[in-house]
This record gives sequence, structure tokens and C-alpha cells, in this order.
Amino acid sequence: AIRAMIDALPYAKLNVLHWHMVDAQSFPFQSLSSPRLWDGAFSPSERYTQADVAAVVEYARLRGVRVMVEFDMPGHNDAWCTGYPSICPSASCKSPLNVASNETFGRISALLRELTGGRSSSRSSPSGLFPDELLHLGGDEVNTECWHSTPSVYRWLTDRNLSADDGYAYFVRKVGETAISNGRRPVQWSEVFDHFKSKLDPRTVVHVWKGQT
Repeated sequence: AIRAMIDALPYAKLNVLHWHMVDAQSFPFQSLSSPRLWDGAFSPSERYTQADVAAVVEYARLRGVRVMVEFDMPGHNDAWCTGYPSICPSASCKSPLNVASNETFGRISALLRELTGGRSSSRSSPSGLFPDELLHLGGDEVNTECWHSTPSVYRWLTDRNLSADDGYAYFVRKVGETAISNGRRPVQWSEVFDHFKSKLDPRTVVHVWKGQT
């Protein structure tokens, strides 16, 4: 189905496939650094191995199509908790990802290195499973109520004199910086710009999906 979509794109004069790889319902991607993440897939047969991913990206490249992958965070993340419950606030309140846990950012950092090869990407020396310069980090529709209702997370925020919205800003800025350190331009949904425009790295691409208000 993905190959058929790639085949169709040039007919519409489009050359970018936005591959929304994971969401709250499923984490189908094979991560070598965090191998239990894909325990959150719908089933073992509904997963993408890294070989599958590489084959799709190469199929697209041969047809002049760029592949921009999205790993949405810190919201839309319930499936991450299946394999690694400690990176979520609690078993009963899973989203957004646990901003107070070093493990959360350690696993994200290792995941982004897998996607990028841990090196800069350029036309002459692309790297990683997704060599495109754009790496989509999501950031939309984040409800921070779980951070308030989870004592350890709430304590982490109050110890740093941060509101939940400040924690949201801290999270998206930190993962954006991680993408940049791996040679990618982070792409984040328009809610991130709406909340934190003055705090975003100027290299961030804002993906607008909402109409005028």
C-alpha cells in the first residue's frame, strides 16, 4: 500500500511522503536500541522491520520521492508504554510521555540516532534509515493532565518552578535540539509554534494543519 502511494505521488506533482510511523494506537517500528517498543504494534505481523523501512525509502528515492518520517511526541504516545511503561507517567495515565524521566529522553535520543545514523545528512553523504534532512517530531494535541495527576511528575515540575505548559515547552525544545544534533531539521505541528514561538530554534519547520481562526 505504501509503495502504491509513492507511485501515485508524482502524478499529483508531489515529491514528499509524510510517513506517520507511530501513534497512540500502535508502535510498529523495529527499534534496535529499545527492542520492546514494537510490543505496542497491533500484532507481530503488523510491524516494519528496519529492512522493510530501508526498502521503502529506497523505492521512494528511485522515484524522486523524499520520505519524511514522523514520531509524534510527547502526546499520541500510549503505544510506547506497552514495552517501556517507565517512560509514561503511570499505568493508568499514559500520555504525554514522562517529562521527568531521564529514561524517556535517553530512549528518544537513541531512537533518533537510529533514524539518522547519528550523522549530518546532505545530498552528498545521506545517512541513517531516513536520510532526508527533515525529521517530524509531532508535538500536537498534548493534554498535560497526566503530569498534574502523577505525583512524581508533578513534583519534578514544581521543584523546577515549571507549569505543565513549561514542561511541554521543555520537552519539545529538548527533542528538537536532539534532532538538530543529529544533523536534521525538526518539524513540529503548529500547536508547538502557537505555544512556544519565541522559544523554538529558528531551524524548526512548523507544519500547519489548522485553518485560520
